[in-house]
Amino acid sequence: MFIVVLNQALFWWGALLVFRLTLQWFDRSAAWVAAILFVLTDLYWRFTMSGLSTILVMDWVLLLVWLLSRLERDSRENVGAGDNSHWPWRSVRLRDWQP
Repeated sequence: MFIVVLNQALFWWGALLVFRLTLQWFDRSAAWVAAILFVLTDLYWRFTMSGLSTILVMDWVLLLVWLLSRLERDSRENVGAGDNSHWPWRSVRLRDWQP
């Protein structure tokens, strides 16, 4: 029973991540549509009830995409070059990683 409750919490966290990603890339209406479609997809509900770790891995991937998207946006805007107290990776620029 604990696994099902945990998977449902991870499912709703995944819906929030989908909403935040879509809001970052598009507009508010697209974010609502993406989140609603995510929540209404039968396959995700089956994964939630199955007790497998699929929802956890999906949330990890969504979190990684969100972090990489934020890193790319911040490096493009050159935000956080001086203040590294809250996000220490914000000062990293993508051009520094190129050979």
